[in-house]
Amino acid sequence: MVVGSLALLWVATVAGGQNPAFIRDGRDVLIPGPVIPLGTAVSDASLSRDGKFAAWIDLDSERSYAARVAVAQAEAPVNAGGAPLFRLDTRTGQRTKLGTVPPGTFVVRFEFVGRSGDVAYVTADASGAKQVWFAPVGRTASAVTPVFPDGTVSVLGAEDARLAFVAFVPRPAGTVRVFRLTEGGVGEVAIPGEWAEVGFIGNTTTGAAVLQTSPVPGGTAKSQDWKIAYTTGAVAPVSEGERLDYVATSRNGRPYLVRALPLSRDASIPEDAPGVSDLVVTSAQGAAAGQVQLASGVLSVLAESLDQRGVIYVTSDGAFFRGLIPAGPTLRRTILRTDG
Repeated sequence: MVVGSLALLWVATVAGGQNPAFIRDGRDVLIPGPVIPLGTAVSDASLSRDGKFAAWIDLDSERSYAARVAVAQAEAPVNAGGAPLFRLDTRTGQRTKLGTVPPGTFVVRFEFVGRSGDVAYVTADASGAKQVWFAPVGRTASAVTPVFPDGTVSVLGAEDARLAFVAFVPRPAGTVRVFRLTEGGVGEVAIPGEWAEVGFIGNTTTGAAVLQTSPVPGGTAKSQDWKIAYTTGAVAPVSEGERLDYVATSRNGRPYLVRALPLSRDASIPEDAPGVSDLVVTSAQGAAAGQVQLASGVLSVLAESLDQRGVIYVTSDGAFFRGLIPAGPTLRRTILRTDG
């Protein structure tokens, strides 16, 4: 997990090993936070850019025992609809159900919008028809687009505001419709031409979303990227050779979260358990700089926050969230006094 822009990272224990491991950056002290269970059948999960919110689908949270047995016996699809989408405030542990997806439909994608924990998500039914919903923090989720026929839907949220774009193109090809979601309502902007596929690439540092449109395969037309301003909805093609500066979407050479061979194995985990590893916080300078263990018996990692302070992982017991948190005043004073 990245801790700011650390110049020096190390791990220590204090008071004879009685206090938890910590990471110190100057006068700042961070320790592993509590383990927060998310569910036993989490099919998808995401963390907001700053790691303050998590969102996930738990297929078993409202499924009857008989329905769970049917899924286990492969007599029913894993995601047959009715699975709710949840949101977690990772700082307080408060969990909110954003709404139960009606039977016959299921969530195919969800995205965080801005930094307040708002979520936009896409539902679909067996025919491929899709609809986009918006779930702001503190308000009930509601549909914000019409029901789209079978086609491609892409969603991208702004970095720092309650603004998002939804792009749709029907199959096999057609006009691209782009909806601009704001706190005041929904507007629509047009993309010239006829296209077969659409997909948002990312956000620029100047406050625009970049959408890529692809032509029908086999034709003479070329793919085209478009800049769409969040504040106005204005659309402009990206010219050939034009340089765009994108907002970072991944870590870059800083301390980071890694999966490692078990540092210590829980007695309940068989020695020959396949694919089991530990989650540790280490630094870009290598293990010599120290590391903090966050979890053991990890089967997979579902999501990591951009700042690497939060992670959603899966063990044999289900899915969990854990992150680094500031040490409390008493513990911080103890660590600083002991560590010097």
